[in-house]
Amino acid sequence: MNDISGSKSGSNTFVMGLTLVATLGGLLFGYDTAVISGAVGSIQSFFIDSLNLENGEAKAVILEYRITVYAVIYIVILAVGGIMIKLTGRGKGVLITVILAVIATFVISNNFKGLPTLDEKTANSLKGFTISSALIGCIIGGSLGGFISKELGRKRGLILAALLFTISAIGSAIPESMNVFGVENIISFII
Repeated sequence: MNDISGSKSGSNTFVMGLTLVATLGGLLFGYDTAVISGAVGSIQSFFIDSLNLENGEAKAVILEYRITVYAVIYIVILAVGGIMIKLTGRGKGVLITVILAVIATFVISNNFKGLPTLDEKTANSLKGFTISSALIGCIIGGSLGGFISKELGRKRGLILAALLFTISAIGSAIPESMNVFGVENIISFII
């Protein structure tokens, strides 16, 4: 294929560059997934096994966890809803978003019935959500990337992404010191 100027070698260079960027993105995504998978044991022992059941710490963590799950699910639904509105039009997109929100509310509320207790199911759910929070962030970021690029431009969007990555790295390293929301350490780590 020839590009607009008629230069085949320029087109091949462009395609190779795009391929390398996409490959690097996939490599980094896989690397991040492997790193978080390697941290499962540490996350379990530092955040979940250390919860004190006697002083109500576990109850507070579970309540904040439930609120965080609701918030994250609705943020993802809104991000996906924005894409659906762009793809299918306002009427169908809003309808799909509302249906997703109703289904999510039903499923989450059925799973969060009863008093907050730190049983095995809740501990595993908390651990799984903590570990998958990085991937959930990728879903949200990927969904909003085009809108950010369009509104801020690519350069400013990349600067914003670099700033958010830096804050995330510091927050993951010392979640107790970066707890600007006043929540439990595990919830600060998830955010």
